[in-house]
Amino acid sequence: MKTLAALVLFALLTARGGARVGESLYELKLRYGRPFDVAGTDESAIDHASFQRDNYRIEVRLRDGRGVSETITKRDRRDFTLQEVQDLLVDAGFPGAAWRQVNPATWTQRDRTAVWSGRTFTVSIHDRD
Repeated sequence: MKTLAALVLFALLTARGGARVGESLYELKLRYGRPFDVAGTDESAIDHASFQRDNYRIEVRLRDGRGVSETITKRDRRDFTLQEVQDLLVDAGFPGAAWRQVNPATWTQRDRTAVWSGRTFTVSIHDRD
């Protein structure tokens, strides 16, 4: 049953092309559908967008029109399983590049950090300043 749930989660979140941090609002809309909330002055200056897809709420922080952080939260209040987190890491990473586990709930890969806390999973791009 847990394997089925992990496969369903992976299929739902990747069904529209494997979007990752760094993508445009247009690409995020293709993946998650129309946002139910946005913050910013116009399409080019949006700095936050919220999406809901099935049992998941997705919060995206944008900078210069590109996603710099995605937080996925389960709405049913159940924690992500380790298998679900591993599936999300595959989706959020660079193809062929390994994630390095820093501690039981944090991973890094190139310019990305992923953090898992119960029913929340966040992937962020490191600041390049």
